[in-house]
Amino acid sequence: CRCQRLLTGHNRPAHAGHSWLAAVVPADAVRFRIDDAALAATLADAGAELTDDAPDVEIVRDGHVHGDGSVAIVDLGASPIDRTDRLTRWHVLIAIAMGALGVAATYEAWHDIYTLASKDEEYSHIILVPFVALGMIWFRRMRMRHCKPSGAILGVMIAVKIWPVALALWLVGQRRWEALAWTAGSLAICALISLAGAGWANHVAYLGVAAGIHPSAFSLTWQLGIPWLWAAVLVLGLVLIVVVRSRPDWSYRLAILTMILGTPVVNPNTYAILLAAISP
Repeated sequence: CRCQRLLTGHNRPAHAGHSWLAAVVPADAVRFRIDDAALAATLADAGAELTDDAPDVEIVRDGHVHGDGSVAIVDLGASPIDRTDRLTRWHVLIAIAMGALGVAATYEAWHDIYTLASKDEEYSHIILVPFVALGMIWFRRMRMRHCKPSGAILGVMIAVKIWPVALALWLVGQRRWEALAWTAGSLAICALISLAGAGWANHVAYLGVAAGIHPSAFSLTWQLGIPWLWAAVLVLGLVLIVVVRSRPDWSYRLAILTMILGTPVVNPNTYAILLAAISP
């Protein structure tokens, strides 16, 4: 039949993402009812007859099946897991916004970097860095888009600053064991590197330094003048992350809020991380 060109590969699909048709469409099917324009274009290009009456096959969204075709293929849409396994336009916009706020909060440092790059030949290569970075992002854009988050970066974050452990607790609540394993693995590697470089004695001595940390001027504790507030926010936040684990979106937002407000040491640019709470 005419649509066998699609199944046998003799005709190039109008859309490369429609190659799955060859696995599900009967070889003798000719008449199709389709509610997706791109899919209809692919089948029409293969010689299929598009119709609304008595189709051999109907390919429609969930809830739009007529039931008068010999075969019905229903598009159930992307699963919640699929939606979170790839970068979306929102992720990119949030990343740009957070980067812009970070630059704005540390404007003086960036201005000094620009001054060095523009006036000192030894640092003139700095001007090329943003263009090289953008070029690498552009050429690897598809690989980055389909790169599934593994959780490894979270282990590095916890090694640098302990407060992202709130996100690790969120992973536990959502039973994302694979991501949690990556987090634990990267954290262990960072710990081994740190121990090899600084030694065990320095790490023990640092615990004494950490115990004497005072709230910074930009922390919620300092602003409200309540010394124990950060600890209360931390404990309450960690509890709520687990309590509302059945709502992954709200549990995640609580993890972000806990990570920022449940710490005594906060810089102006730290609050830019709160934008992650509105990430879809």
